[in-house]
Amino acid sequence: MLIDLIQQRSVKTSFLSPKILLTKNRKDIEYRVEFLRNVLESGLALQNTLYYQFIADHDKTVTEDAEIASKDFISLYHNIKKNKILEPIAIGYYPKKTIKTRYILNKKKNWVDIRNENEFQVINGAHRLAVALFLNLDKIPVRIYRSLSFEIPNYTDYIRIKEPEYLKHIKQ
Repeated sequence: MLIDLIQQRSVKTSFLSPKILLTKNRKDIEYRVEFLRNVLESGLALQNTLYYQFIADHDKTVTEDAEIASKDFISLYHNIKKNKILEPIAIGYYPKKTIKTRYILNKKKNWVDIRNENEFQVINGAHRLAVALFLNLDKIPVRIYRSLSFEIPNYTDYIRIKEPEYLKHIKQ
C-alpha cells in the first residue's frame, strides 16, 4: 500500500480515450451511461433506471442512498459538461493476459479470472468515465498506476445475477 501512496504523489496526468477504459467486467459503467441517456434525454424517473436499482441494492459492499447518489451523478454530469473533467480518473495498469476480478454476493467474495483486453482498469472515477462516454469526449485526464493492492471489481457477473431483481423493482 505504501508504494501505491508514493505513486499517487508521483504519477503524471496522461490523456486517453474513454472508450478504451470501458471493460467487460464493468457493466456498472454501462448502467451509468444508460442512466444519463434515460433521465436526461428521455425524461425517465430516476427510480425507473437500472442504475438507480443497482445503487439501491444493499447486497453490494458499498451502499448509498440511491436518490441522493442519482442526483449527485446528474450534478456531476452538468459540472463536467460545463467545466470538463478536472480530477484525473485513477487507472490501474495490469499487463498480464488474464486478471483476477471479484464480486461480493451474500457477503462472500467470488473470484473470476477474465481475459485482460486492454491492460487498464478503472480504480476510481467510474461516474466521471460514464459522463465522458455519454458526452462522447475524445480524451480524458487519467493517472495510470501499477496497482499492487487494488481488488478489481467484476460488476458484470454481479449484475448478471442481480438484474432480474432490479427489473422487478422498476415501475413499468
